[in-house]
Amino acid sequence: MPTNYQYRYVELIKEASYGVIAGGISVTGEVDDESLQHQFDLMTRADMSYLGAKKSLAGKTHSEGGINLVCQPDDFCAMIMRGIYNKYTFATGTSHLFEEDMAVATGLPSFGLKIGRELKEHLYTGMCITRVSMSANVGEYVTMSADFTGLAEDDGTPASLNTSPTFVGGTEDGYHFAGAEVFFDNGATTTNAGALIKSFSIEWNTNLNTDSCTGLGSRVYSVQPAPQMREITGTLEFSRPVMAAPSPVTEQPTYYDTQAAAGLVYDPATSTKYAINLRLTSGAKIVNIYVNKCIWEAATNNVSGREASSMSLSFTALVDADDVMSSVLWTTQSATTLA
Repeated sequence: MPTNYQYRYVELIKEASYGVIAGGISVTGEVDDESLQHQFDLMTRADMSYLGAKKSLAGKTHSEGGINLVCQPDDFCAMIMRGIYNKYTFATGTSHLFEEDMAVATGLPSFGLKIGRELKEHLYTGMCITRVSMSANVGEYVTMSADFTGLAEDDGTPASLNTSPTFVGGTEDGYHFAGAEVFFDNGATTTNAGALIKSFSIEWNTNLNTDSCTGLGSRVYSVQPAPQMREITGTLEFSRPVMAAPSPVTEQPTYYDTQAAAGLVYDPATSTKYAINLRLTSGAKIVNIYVNKCIWEAATNNVSGREASSMSLSFTALVDADDVMSSVLWTTQSATTLA
């Protein structure tokens, strides 16, 4: 039985070009669990002479899976966000700005992942992020997850385990509920409604087009999967129903507001305001997630037995007048660029 359980790690490498990890920026993170694996379609032949299939071959081949971790102010978590935004700016100090930009020809980056698992180090290249989620709940750490798809697992000589991985988080601890805030703005005054909210979740989907990545002559992706329709959705859970915006939280969406026939749209319509700002703070380190414009779904207000009544509000991000849906400003403990 293997005894080197301590040699479990996930190293994320931003590739210099698709499928090429040499010269890429590498960060190793503190991951709770991972599910990366090699997969292939099975082609079978069943002709009229037999009761069932007699011959088969491996068809299209790829790798996929995800990671789950606590969100903390380090370059590993920031690198995950780097994978879902096509415009990146390394600001002064330790600030990373991730933006959507229709005018930028650069696509989303690809990654290599080195996974340490007791017996060997597994290598996956050409991995692109298909989905990222983040959630905050009262009494808990803020968590993240990311899903990947890419080329087949490298089947060369098994690499030796890294017996002394350096985790970029260092002594940093994760963001948690006491440092989480939620701000609303519909063109009037930005207001903090965090005290009314017991949880939030947000999800980014890049909807990568993997169907067009494999052509004749190869079982694996011959080109990098390109993003299609971008989707950003989220849900806020309130500790009690909000029928009217309480002072001073005047921009708070309410139960009755969301019942409007045309839906409730939050659109501050200026470059300096955002419909929703999800904020995480740990000392001087801050994560600001900005949703520029959104539409709210009809609020739900249900009761169960004698439990306290609560309210759930879900939103979908919309493209604003500048063809932008969101951006993220992330500070870390490192002064290293993620370009």
